[in-house]
Amino acid sequence: MSNTFSAVETQIKIFKEMQTEIAKDTCILSDEERLELEGYVDNQRRQCELYLKLKPVKKDPEPKPAAEKAEKKAARSKKAEAKTASTPEPAKAAEETLGQDLFCEEPAAPAADIDIDDLLG
Repeated sequence: MSNTFSAVETQIKIFKEMQTEIAKDTCILSDEERLELEGYVDNQRRQCELYLKLKPVKKDPEPKPAAEKAEKKAARSKKAEAKTASTPEPAKAAEETLGQDLFCEEPAAPAADIDIDDLLG
C-alpha cells in the first residue's frame, strides 16, 4: 500500500511540472484548449492530494525510559527469587520420603497361601 501512496506523490510532482509547462507554452494551444488542459491537470492533482489524506499515519510507540525498564526487571527478579526460595523445601522433603515409603509397606497377602499346582491345574 505504501507503493500506491508514493506513486501518487510522484504524480502530484508530475502535475505541478505540467502546470508550469502549460503556463510557458500558451501560444501553441488555443485559449479553449489551454483552459481545458489546465482544468484537467488541476483536477487530477487535487484528486491525488485528496487520496493522500487516506494515507495511514504511522504511530511510533513511545520508547519507555531505560530506568523504568530496569525497575520492572528488578521487581520481576525479586518476585522470582522469593518464589524459588520458598518452594524447594517442600519439594525436597517429598523426594526424600518418596523412596523410603516404598520399602516400609507390608505385602497385602502372604504368598504361602497360594499353591502353584492349584493354579496350573
